[in-house]
Amino acid sequence: MKAIRFFSVMVTIVFFLAACGGESEPVFTLTLPSDTPKATIERAQAAIPAMEKHLPGLFKYQSSMTFLEVRPSYPYFSAPDSGLPEESAVTWLAFKVSDDDKSIPGDYYARGHRIEIGIADSGKALILQKRQSKAVFMDRSFPPSGGDLIIPIH
Repeated sequence: MKAIRFFSVMVTIVFFLAACGGESEPVFTLTLPSDTPKATIERAQAAIPAMEKHLPGLFKYQSSMTFLEVRPSYPYFSAPDSGLPEESAVTWLAFKVSDDDKSIPGDYYARGHRIEIGIADSGKALILQKRQSKAVFMDRSFPPSGGDLIIPIH
């Protein structure tokens, strides 16, 4: 069984996975800008268990991505049946996939793309918008069309 721990120094977020009885080792580090609001850091911390559970590609393909930016509390307009209020706010974590990456499967069509993870400010969902984000973070192929993928978390 895996456990996840959170370690934060200033604005560096480090994800740890530990096997039962094993040593902890960092598997993903995200350094946010020094002016990142405290609420945004706390929101990211609270979403860690859901990211570990639902977004295995975030950890698996970390060496193929570069963190670009965080956009806190960005307006988001969701479909009425999404489970989120139609007008809400989402904090976006943006990454760029390397142009010459060979580790991410080619049918994810992600090389060179900007991909993002949305964390609903309410703490109730993770959001993936484009095909490449869905494929890389969920580590499976997605068809070219389709709406936002809203993953309920509690």
